[in-house]
Amino acid sequence: TSGVEIKLSTDDEPDDGDFLASAEGTLIADPPSFEGEVAGRVMGATASDIAVVSVDGDLYVEVPVLGWQDLDPDEFCAPDPGALLDPDAGVSTILTSTEDLEEGESELGGEDNDETLTPFTGTVPGDAVRNLLPCAEGDDFDAIYRIDADGYLTEAEITGEFFAGMDPITYVIEVQEYDVEQEITAP
Repeated sequence: TSGVEIKLSTDDEPDDGDFLASAEGTLIADPPSFEGEVAGRVMGATASDIAVVSVDGDLYVEVPVLGWQDLDPDEFCAPDPGALLDPDAGVSTILTSTEDLEEGESELGGEDNDETLTPFTGTVPGDAVRNLLPCAEGDDFDAIYRIDADGYLTEAEITGEFFAGMDPITYVIEVQEYDVEQEITAP
């Protein structure tokens, strides 16, 4: 795909520590880029609607009061969102690394509950998750993927120990639109 509109979210909130609560935006494959907003907790403070732009390996975050800052995602144990469509290091590596994949019964889903989706369950090795999120602690992560009638991934639900010393968290990644084309530039 040229790009996708995605949404990542969790209903789980750890009692303490930094974590990503949500992210929403546009991912473009070439050049690798992302534009959207994130929310979560950083250094004990809750933050929401934080603008993020990633262009060809450079990550920018709009920090309140300070404005746009060029950040290194490794300092925050976060993936470069612009690289999430990279076939060698992005989300697809989690999908292709899934073990013990089992097809479930078709179900209705989608925005108006008018799509036929097929769930697939499996286990993602911790190393595959760490390829994307280096601080992920778990040895294995439970996964549920929902595929539409055309064979497109519509949702990935990943559960496991993402952060040291915290209970397992479930993240849901929704692919809201495929074949998105958008020019994303550094702020």
